[in-house]
Amino acid sequence: MIDFIATSPEGEAILILVDDQPWDGSTDRVLALQDRLNGATAYLLDGGFAADHPDLATASARIELRCVHPPDAVATHFLTAFRAVLDDRGVPFSVKQIRRPVH
Repeated sequence: MIDFIATSPEGEAILILVDDQPWDGSTDRVLALQDRLNGATAYLLDGGFAADHPDLATASARIELRCVHPPDAVATHFLTAFRAVLDDRGVPFSVKQIRRPVH
C-alpha cells in the first residue's frame, strides 16, 4: 500500500505512494487508487504507523501520491474530493508528477 516512508528536513513524516500506470478514465482505475489511499490513511490514522515507526509517531505526517502520468479528469475529480476528506482529518495530501525511473 505505501511504497516509501520519508522524513522532510523539518522532521515531517511523508507516506509516499507511487503510481506508474497510465490513466484511462475508468472507474475501476480510480477505485483501485482509492483502495490504496484509504489503506494508507487508515494506517496513518488508526495507529499502525505509530506502532511500526515509534520514532516518527509524534511527528506531523502527510500522504503524498507520486504519479508518472498526470491524472486525467476522472482521477483529478477523485483526488480533489479525497484531499478535502483528508483536510477535514488534519492530514495534508499532495499529488506530484514524477519521471519514470530509467533502467
